[in-house]
Parts: sequence; C-alpha cells; structure tokens
Amino acid sequence: AEYLEAKGISRDRIHCEDKSANTRENLANAKEILDENGWEPEITIVTDGFHELRAAMTAKELGMESDAVPAKTPWYLAPSYWVREWMGVIYYAVFG
Repeated sequence: AEYLEAKGISRDRIHCEDKSANTRENLANAKEILDENGWEPEITIVTDGFHELRAAMTAKELGMESDAVPAKTPWYLAPSYWVREWMGVIYYAVFG
C-alpha cells in the first residue's frame, strides 16, 4: 500500500488483504473483496516468477482471470524455488 501511494495511487483505491497465510487463502480473500465491491474477477498477481504458474492455476480454480508480473528473485534462491514449485504443481495436479 505504501509503495502504491508513493506512486500516486489514492489510498481509497487500495484494498489490503492481510488475513491469509498462503496463496490460496490470499486469492480467496481477494476474491471476496472483489465480490463485495461488485468488481470483475480480473486480477494481476505479483509474485516470484517461479510461483506464477501455481498462483494462476489457483486463481482460475477460484473463478478469477489473472495476469502475472514476476518479482525479481535472488539468484541463490533459484534452485530451491524450482524444486519447491514443481513439487507444488505436482501436488496441486494430484490433490487439487
């Protein structure tokens, strides 16, 4: 919210979701905010580039259309992120 305000976005246009502990909860809570305000479920997800696929899969399951903007990832985290995300995608595909 502070970043957006610093870029000139009015505070009354910013809705913070601060109750979630994971991506699924974050997207579900965000969808509630969209629904409560009568807004279309079209979102842009800002997340680690490795996490975009699984986040998009979750958004689609919740009935949202999404685009993604990848955040920069420190190079030393790349190996563990790749492994984590592929395991997450496999888990999602099996247990959805």
